[in-house]
Amino acid sequence: MTDTPPPADDPAPPPPLSIGKRLQAWVLHSLDFMRLLTERLMGFLRLFATLGLFLIVLFVVAKAVDSANLVLVKAFTVPQSMSASHTDAGRIIANALKQELLLAENDIYATVKRTSRNSNGKVNIEAVTGNNEDYLLGSSIKLPETGISINDVVEFIGSIFGRRNITGSIYQDQGKLFLQVELDGRIFHFERKLDDHDPKALNMDLIRDMLREARTQLLSVASESHNLYYYCTGEAASLEHPDSQLSEWFDYCSRLQSSQVTPETLETLLRDLHSAHARQLANGNDTLRHILGQTIGSALDKTRLLCPDYPTTKVVKHQRCRKWRKCR
Repeated sequence: MTDTPPPADDPAPPPPLSIGKRLQAWVLHSLDFMRLLTERLMGFLRLFATLGLFLIVLFVVAKAVDSANLVLVKAFTVPQSMSASHTDAGRIIANALKQELLLAENDIYATVKRTSRNSNGKVNIEAVTGNNEDYLLGSSIKLPETGISINDVVEFIGSIFGRRNITGSIYQDQGKLFLQVELDGRIFHFERKLDDHDPKALNMDLIRDMLREARTQLLSVASESHNLYYYCTGEAASLEHPDSQLSEWFDYCSRLQSSQVTPETLETLLRDLHSAHARQLANGNDTLRHILGQTIGSALDKTRLLCPDYPTTKVVKHQRCRKWRKCR
């Protein structure tokens, strides 16, 4: 029979840590916790910054797309002699032009709406004048570590999507005040005599008069539908968009305004204007219906001059027309 070895003695418990050791361990544990918390917080901040940058990009792209078909009026260049007493003269002139453009657009809208047979009809003519204040919201917000404002980015991307700017300048020479405006490479010049006006003053009355004259030409360049409206009403002399989707309408009005118009060409034009095709082109568009009615009215007026009995016969009687030409 073997002897059973005596049980081993239990290991002695470690001696209690001193206060210094316990304090050191607590500090190390706290540092590890703070390091982990800092890493998590930095990860959250990076995620937040990425999300914020993504939202900024969405904002910029949305602004650029919304303004793709708009024109914005930039501050005008003003001579130092005039801007000395008006530090914001260039922006004042730009705002005045913007108001003139908006008034012209509203006039078209009101005219088409007034002549529409359908009180709930749609005035299909796009707005082209942008509101500058909408694009100044980000002028003081800079993208991190770039120094570039959100407004600068909107301007750049907007130009890619096709947004255009109206720029201009004002100057004086030989007793006259000159205004120059540019859009899409087209430059328009206007002038007024200063007469008794102070040459060092801003003379906004003369400037507004020139801006009012410029608005029809600028809107015609900016938009094919505005060009069509003004061309067919005789307010614009040139075709700015002859190859656009509205080319057939430009052709109708060109034939009416031709210096080579004859009773026969007028009769053909009236037949085309009264056709089902012309009515179909204008279907659902109060602006085109307005232009169609106005063009028919102008063609009838010309035909009555050439052939007085046309309203009754609805045909050109060449003998009467030739007699009229002899009596001219």
